[in-house]
Amino acid sequence: MDKVLVTIPKFITHVAKTKNKYVKINGQKLFTGMNYHLRALIVRRMHTYISHYIPAGLDLTTILPMKVKLYLHTPINHGDVRMFKGELRWREAKKDYIPKWDVDNLWIWIKCFQDTLVEMGKIEDDNIKFIPNSGEIEFVEVKNFEDRKLVFEMSKYKKNV
Repeated sequence: MDKVLVTIPKFITHVAKTKNKYVKINGQKLFTGMNYHLRALIVRRMHTYISHYIPAGLDLTTILPMKVKLYLHTPINHGDVRMFKGELRWREAKKDYIPKWDVDNLWIWIKCFQDTLVEMGKIEDDNIKFIPNSGEIEFVEVKNFEDRKLVFEMSKYKKNV
């Protein structure tokens, strides 16, 4: 086994801040000027959410040290998704749509995924001894918002010389 995939279909785009207020998942917003307690709450909720998609029998020992990459399957206008009164709002992009969002603003998914692997005992730690290569995110366009998914690819790390 050289590669392990974990898929999160129809991934959440927002996390509940309170019963009626939501925060959009965006690493830049989470770590720029956000209150520490709110940030900790959001990250904790992301860990809980991610844990439901990590298989109980997942064994990563044969691919350690490993590389973690995220394939982000979402529409080109993912940045325009909104939460209104607890309901996600999205419309298909027009043909001349020009995206204004950065794929790397979703780095928080990789961080939370790796931390969740540690919390669940799937890896001892997520430091460079176990994960010396991380953070790559590749956008994969899908036409329909319902087809969105996160695919985490974990593979044996190969040193670059």
